[in-house]
Amino acid sequence: MKQHLTKIRSSYSIQDTRYSILNTRHGFTLIETLLYIAIFSFVMTGTLLASYQIIQSSDTLSAHTTLQEEMGFVIRKIEWAISQADTTNIPDPQTLNINSGALLFTLDGTTLVLNSTPLTTENVSVADLPIFSEPTPGEIQTEITFSHLGTTRSATSIKYVR
Repeated sequence: MKQHLTKIRSSYSIQDTRYSILNTRHGFTLIETLLYIAIFSFVMTGTLLASYQIIQSSDTLSAHTTLQEEMGFVIRKIEWAISQADTTNIPDPQTLNINSGALLFTLDGTTLVLNSTPLTTENVSVADLPIFSEPTPGEIQTEITFSHLGTTRSATSIKYVR
């Protein structure tokens, strides 16, 4: 009988051990899960903010580049026309007469037009017509203001007539 009781006790202890092994927790508590979700949220927020700033700075750089290219083209075109001149006359600030022919600048909406030829694209707006002046004889100064996506820049050029 004693032997039988020993077997029963040993079987209970084995079952108790199995039960306690099966009943141990493998996994995360609710607090651990919430902590991991909070850390993941912070990391994702930082990543999204950094990505947004990179995209925004890329758009700003692109806008500045477009504005610079358009400004450079218009100024080079005006300087080219002036370099072809033997004589110049400025009857009013928006008109420059070269070799008895007028370079007439007009605005078609926000596009700068030179003698019916558009000089700017729809990407850039011209705020005002070019202003020509002759500070000294033979010196032509040009001032023009451009804007693109909220950025406004002025360009000034001085060209000497031969």
